[in-house]
Amino acid sequence: MADSPGTVSTAPTPVVRARPLGALLLHAVLFAVLAAWSWLKWPDPVVDFGRELYVPWQLTQGKVLYRDIESIYGPLSPYVNALWMRLFGVSLLTLVVCNLAVFAATLAGVYILIRRSTDALTASVASLTVLIVSGFLQLDGIGNYNFVTPYAHEATHGIAMSVGLLLAWHAALTSGRTRFSAAAGLLFGSVLMTKPEILLAATAAVGTSLVIAVTHKVTEPRNLRTILPVFAFAAAVPPSLFAAYLARHMTAAAAFEGVAGAVTTALNPSIAANMFYVAGMGLDRPGTNAARMLLGFGAFLGFATALIAVCWTGWRGKVPQLIPELGRPIVLMAAVLFWLVGMPRALPLIVLSTLATVIALLGRRRDNSEQSQSLLLLLMWTVYALALLAKVGLNARLEQYGFYLSLPAVTVLVVALCWLIPEVLSEQLASVAIREFRVLAAMACGAAVLPLLVTSNTLYRAKTTAIGSGGDRFYANTAAGSHAAELPATLDAIKSVASPGDMLAVLPEGGMGNYLTRLESPLRVVNSCRRNSRYLARTKCSVRFSGRRRGSCCLCTGTHRNTSTRCSAQTSATERGHLDGSCSTIVRFGPSASDHSKQRAVVWCCSNVRSVRHFEGVTHCAIRLRCSGGCGGSAHPDAGLQRLGVGRATNDTTRCRAG
Repeated sequence: MADSPGTVSTAPTPVVRARPLGALLLHAVLFAVLAAWSWLKWPDPVVDFGRELYVPWQLTQGKVLYRDIESIYGPLSPYVNALWMRLFGVSLLTLVVCNLAVFAATLAGVYILIRRSTDALTASVASLTVLIVSGFLQLDGIGNYNFVTPYAHEATHGIAMSVGLLLAWHAALTSGRTRFSAAAGLLFGSVLMTKPEILLAATAAVGTSLVIAVTHKVTEPRNLRTILPVFAFAAAVPPSLFAAYLARHMTAAAAFEGVAGAVTTALNPSIAANMFYVAGMGLDRPGTNAARMLLGFGAFLGFATALIAVCWTGWRGKVPQLIPELGRPIVLMAAVLFWLVGMPRALPLIVLSTLATVIALLGRRRDNSEQSQSLLLLLMWTVYALALLAKVGLNARLEQYGFYLSLPAVTVLVVALCWLIPEVLSEQLASVAIREFRVLAAMACGAAVLPLLVTSNTLYRAKTTAIGSGGDRFYANTAAGSHAAELPATLDAIKSVASPGDMLAVLPEGGMGNYLTRLESPLRVVNSCRRNSRYLARTKCSVRFSGRRRGSCCLCTGTHRNTSTRCSAQTSATERGHLDGSCSTIVRFGPSASDHSKQRAVVWCCSNVRSVRHFEGVTHCAIRLRCSGGCGGSAHPDAGLQRLGVGRATNDTTRCRAG
């Protein structure tokens, strides 16, 4: 093939050329159309993304990660986002624009990687598929699972840097140049400070490629004496710099623990027993999920077989021409149906079979240096994809965490259909119209994403309520029954009762409320949902306030229920009763003002309260509030919103001890 690593057969695979300028224009237009279609509808107003805004904002105010704010990840992404806010202003729009740039760079990297290992058509189809699937969609009731407003920037930053890492490492192995090794090391050290699954996948790809490169003589052994030390030294630079900075504000041990957050989090034994992640991997029902994976893989094999049958030239002249003509649209419709019935479940098996085929091709073509180098890059990417899918195991999917965990696997699926299967058929001199096969496979990939666009469009059309203002404006679904139904009224209530400089504690998850009201939280843990609190392994946490003049603490609890994550923020009747008895109620929101079990949000003014300890079941923390003075005015719920006559509440002591 002219645009591929080549073929050893005497009948080269026909080339389907993709013009570089045309491919670039198509990517740019689709990128702009999808961004405009979904503009400012990406964040979730309650779940996760508030943390992604609140933490970098607080870092620009002088807070220090791990000393003032806890995190279960490494420090890279919060400080990168804080840098963007320092340069371009504190706003949601700042992160949106910067994340769009990161996503564009990621797409370019994916295109280059697959172009170098296969051909231009396959690279275009793969990167366009990633653009649609991972960039802007929302596939369930919770937002944030996209590259523009991700639930955790460590995910998107980690993927972007991994693509650059694999390209640089491949260049180092094949050329022996130290500058590529240094670049790969710097990127690897940066990936170390993101998420554990991304670090694991990058390590697997780098290690496997090193072994294959040596055993298949893709690289000269003498080159390793130079590139490996340079890689190791460069990899140590980013975490060392962060550790040196953090050590200025905390002990060296705490700084090291923070920098190695991606590793220490993964080593936490509570993860294996956490039902959130057990269910996320499909291990809650292993038999059923394994059967669904096999069913999806069977659908993939059936689809590939149907493509071969439609393009089989041996039937020409033996069957009516109408049969293959009708087969083409049927195959395209089948592509849609197979995705709807759960072909994403089969991604691990598809990637594994692709990896086995690539290894076999590499073995047969090891004497061809150019082909071996191209196949080595494809092998690295396939290993990375397979390792990244380990986090979802038997429950591979495109929705939720699949937007980044399945991203490499989706491109591997495209490679298998558009390049690898035709390459093997061509090598075996099969009677198949290879060009037609590849065109139909590319069209099938485009047809398969249509249901995803329809699903996302349905969810986005319901987002009509503007939340925030100016550069912080975005749109949410606040219809009755949605998990953000009372958010606008709650934000208005908090703004009405709080003065500048007051602190706002929101349990179990209130980063968005703190950020939009620009009220600092006294809590080190931004998200105290059970799954995050267990990560932090905090069993004793106390937060104390003192007011120099008249002080008060505004405590807001929400009851949003994230059914996809099975994390309930609902406070029990006992907890609410304790607060009602100890604090003055400012306002209640919800379907019933008299039925506590149905209330979604309550704002309390806690005054002269020595101890409020009834949130331990939700947050795994004992929260003590000490306030001097009282609440100004009547605070009876029927009296409406009351202004608190409060002074500045200073953070006298904030202590969390590891249990």
